Amino acid sequence: MPGNPTLAHYEEYAARYDASFADHDTSDAISRLLMALTQPAPTVLELGCGNGRDLLALQQAGAVAEGVEGTVAMADIAAQRTGLPIHSFDLLSPRNPPWQGRRFQALYAHHVLFHIPSPALPFLLWRGRDWLVPEGLFYFCDATGDGLEGTMPDGRHVALRRPQTLHRLMREAGFALVEEWRRPLGAPRRQQGWLAGIWQKTMEAA
Repeated sequence: MPGNPTLAHYEEYAARYDASFADHDTSDAISRLLMALTQPAPTVLELGCGNGRDLLALQQAGAVAEGVEGTVAMADIAAQRTGLPIHSFDLLSPRNPPWQGRRFQALYAHHVLFHIPSPALPFLLWRGRDWLVPEGLFYFCDATGDGLEGTMPDGRHVALRRPQTLHRLMREAGFALVEEWRRPLGAPRRQQGWLAGIWQKTMEAA
């Protein structure tokens, strides 16, 4: 996958990440998102679905779920694990995605956006807004920090954005905050380096 070293890293180590993240608990995120969705069997698109762990949990909790994954090896693992539709697509690509023209009740992005370079993130958020129905919801959980950003020795791009930066980007993309919390749940505050939130798509721009 030329041009995206982050995806190249996950492609090379797909089996390792499949094993290491298999038991990661995201039940708080899934339950809060589905409680915020009022319609039965809401449609949810998971951005960067990885090995399909959360995708399967969303489906089992009552959502009609499908995923998008830019790493071919991980997409294959997710498809085998879930039996659900998995779109092979790099979120940094300017091409139209396979689901172009469709809209979902919610987007779900767990530990994904911090891999998106800051110059590209506003475009992805605006695209995400377009993939949602009016008043649709966008859940994400992102690493936070003091604004450092760059390439790790293993080739992955990592952006440790300040919470206020994430808030500004979401508002500028046409979202309003519904609920926010820190993760890991129950850990001391200084160890809660992840910020989770549910945001709602606001009225269409004029």
